[in-house]
Amino acid sequence: MQRVLIWLLLVPLFAGQLLAYQSRTKAVPPPDLAIPEPQVMERRFPLSSVSEVQVENRGGRILIEVWDKAEALLEAVRPSTPIRESELRIRSERAKLTVNCRPLDETKGIDLHLSIPRGVALKLKSDEGTVQVHGQVAAVAVETVTANVHLDVPLDNADMDLLWEEGMARYSGPKLERIPRPAMTIRPGTPMGSRIPGQPLPVNLRGRRGNGDIKLRVRTLNGWVELGSWLMSDRVTMGGDGPQPLSHAAQVIARSKFGSMGQAIRRIEPRLKEIPESTDAGPGSPPVAVDAKSEEDSVKLGTQIVNLNVSVYDKNGRPVPGLTADDFRVEEDATQQEISHFAPSTTAFNLVLLLDASGSTRSKFDLVRNAALKFIDAVGAQDKVGIVLFARDVTVVSPLTDDRDRLRSLINNMQPPLGGTSFYDALAYVLIEELGKVRGQRNAVVVITDGRDNSIGSDEAGLRDPSRRPGSVLPFSNLLLGVLESDAIVYPVFLSNESELSTAMASSALSRIKRETEIAEKQLRQLAEVSGGTLFRAARLEDIEGVYGKIAAELRTIYSLAYSPSNSVLDGSWRQIKVKTSRPDTVVRTRRGYFAK
Repeated sequence: MQRVLIWLLLVPLFAGQLLAYQSRTKAVPPPDLAIPEPQVMERRFPLSSVSEVQVENRGGRILIEVWDKAEALLEAVRPSTPIRESELRIRSERAKLTVNCRPLDETKGIDLHLSIPRGVALKLKSDEGTVQVHGQVAAVAVETVTANVHLDVPLDNADMDLLWEEGMARYSGPKLERIPRPAMTIRPGTPMGSRIPGQPLPVNLRGRRGNGDIKLRVRTLNGWVELGSWLMSDRVTMGGDGPQPLSHAAQVIARSKFGSMGQAIRRIEPRLKEIPESTDAGPGSPPVAVDAKSEEDSVKLGTQIVNLNVSVYDKNGRPVPGLTADDFRVEEDATQQEISHFAPSTTAFNLVLLLDASGSTRSKFDLVRNAALKFIDAVGAQDKVGIVLFARDVTVVSPLTDDRDRLRSLINNMQPPLGGTSFYDALAYVLIEELGKVRGQRNAVVVITDGRDNSIGSDEAGLRDPSRRPGSVLPFSNLLLGVLESDAIVYPVFLSNESELSTAMASSALSRIKRETEIAEKQLRQLAEVSGGTLFRAARLEDIEGVYGKIAAELRTIYSLAYSPSNSVLDGSWRQIKVKTSRPDTVVRTRRGYFAK
């Protein structure tokens, strides 16, 4: 009883500081689909009297954005593991808000997203996770070890002071003056300098614009520092490699207004925040007529169209032809739905062939070219086909077309792009740019790849920050959600890397290649499963021709259905889909659900 009374007395004390706490819980997809929805913890704080915010997050990123509200919104995000209260230490006292993030497991870092009012001073600390600030602030002081720092703040009235302890400035922004540093730093009360002989001297860059009212201070061991908008015309760059240049694919994903992929990539990469959103429909943007409701409402009501591509087989694995709409029954969360659209298996498809031209496939590009020619011969004459190559970025050889002669000419003249492997960005690009234009039709992607996006190795090494690693900017978890939101079927053709493994047998690279290959195959299988497709395997590029015949045959067995869900609440929950037929002893394959949002 005493504990209850004490708690009742304490609640009013905290109520003024803690406006809201929300732990997002909702229906989830079945575990075997392994869709890693991000875990988010939210807190809101009144900041009318707060003039300073301090954030320390040694193992994750710090992302701060200025908004027009008189409160702060803190979002702690982790890819899959739930966040515990004890991992966040938050204090709000007098004129200062302090946030200290201490994950219980250092290998499972937490990203902190903080929205704050204008004119607040910031003190931020991170070891390796990127620090980003966007908007008008009173001052910023940042301390990092190797983390990238991007301060996209007004510079016309700024006093800038940047220090690299390790002796090399890695910087992009307005031109600053290099300030000489003393050869030795004398500590009070000691006869000798604190600097080790032979150690490089720190590098200090300073500059002032206007009255210098906004103090910008960065102290880092060897991190990359960017000041101002990356679009600024008078930008100078020094110190070697910074964040990798933005690919065309990443910019297209960022422009996508709808769906989880565009939102995720704009949040991850600071330079992509400045790219204007497109209103073009893409994955995650089904036709919705939303009721007129307040922006503050957390639940929307609307008319949503769910498209399904359905394959039907008999007990011996043979396709079942000749079905009509009356032969199908669609259930969402065990409730029967009315089928509003039906297309037989003979209806044309929009097919994009996505070809991995990076790594070992580049040396065998003639085989890739021949494989593409075989593919367009294998599919139906009425089908439209597009060809896209990818390495670090995408190259569109041809958009969707039914002109076979033009396709053959373009394929014969295509050349492999350069760079590493950004598979996630490439597939997202195809879903948004190439198939987003024909959303609601019968769409499929056939991708030939070993699946080893360069970011896999970075994830294994613990380098979670996309701006500091090779490969795709878009994480796989967000790509998986984007595929789930789209109505396209994904047919991955997994190229096993037997030749690469054989050359690595005597090297330490063997275990790494095996581990990355296992991850890649698992991810390709997930992409097929969530979209209703099939994973095919090929030991060598020379074996692709037989796989194309199987894919073409499977496409000719697919029926397309659509319905408007009887449950019109768009609350972000998982909706389970089951499709049955009136024919006995049949097996149905389609996507197994979607998130209602």
